[in-house]
Amino acid sequence: MKRDVLTIFLASPSDLEEERKKFREVVNDFNSVFGKRVGWQIELLVWEDTLPGCDRPQSIINKDVDYCELFIGMIWKRWGQTTGEYSSGFEEEFVRARNRREKTDKPEIWLLFKKIDEEQSRDPGEQLKKVFDFQHEQIQKKELMFKEFRDTAEFEKLIYKYLIAYVLDLSKETVESKIESKSISLESSKLEITKNETEYSKKTVSDYSDIIPLFEKVQVSLKKEGANNVDFWDRSRLLLTASSWFSEKHSGEIFGGHETNLAYVKRKEWKLSGEELRFLVRTMVGDINNVLPGWY
Repeated sequence: MKRDVLTIFLASPSDLEEERKKFREVVNDFNSVFGKRVGWQIELLVWEDTLPGCDRPQSIINKDVDYCELFIGMIWKRWGQTTGEYSSGFEEEFVRARNRREKTDKPEIWLLFKKIDEEQSRDPGEQLKKVFDFQHEQIQKKELMFKEFRDTAEFEKLIYKYLIAYVLDLSKETVESKIESKSISLESSKLEITKNETEYSKKTVSDYSDIIPLFEKVQVSLKKEGANNVDFWDRSRLLLTASSWFSEKHSGEIFGGHETNLAYVKRKEWKLSGEELRFLVRTMVGDINNVLPGWY
């Protein structure tokens, strides 16, 4: 099965090591169990996996931030250390993701706060105070929804539930998008066919030089000997003519496969009218199994 890939960047200071480890386990479980059944795979991007390079360390990590489709920021008591441009790596990653979203509508951003006990809240210290300032800023701006969790066990349940719901929504959007794309393609094809038929009708003047003599010949035969002695190929041509005239009023009608092959046999002898040619064009367009001869 061909799988779609959801790239997730996980941002957090160093005091959430257990949650980061648990997040990896959730992603691995999702990919091995759930992902196979819905055709989706999660690619997790974390700073621990960033390769070394000749650049400011945070600049290298930022490449993954710029690549992700879902940015998940987790924060607890620590804010982090300065990167040279921002007060912490978490702040730089978050600001970078938020700025890209404002311009491109991507990535999706989730914020998760691990709850602080009351005793720590009374005397937060410099690091925790920055966390509180950041949380208060998000509340004031009302730009992002965020969730809180008490411990690693609650975090595991929370993130697994959110990932499943999010990927299911993505799967639905992907299917609907493909259906819409196919519908648009089909409608475009129908419009093009209709346009081609219209143009072809303008260029093709109905020529009845074969049909009028055929009618006269069949009329004589009917008067003298009845329908049983009408020539087989004359019958075939009459069927094509009558069917083409009928299809001019009922455009969904097409010729049968056996009948089309009979017309193919006589392709060099019969001088077809405009109606007959248009009828055969519609027949070929409607040949979903590609078994009819496209001789016209």
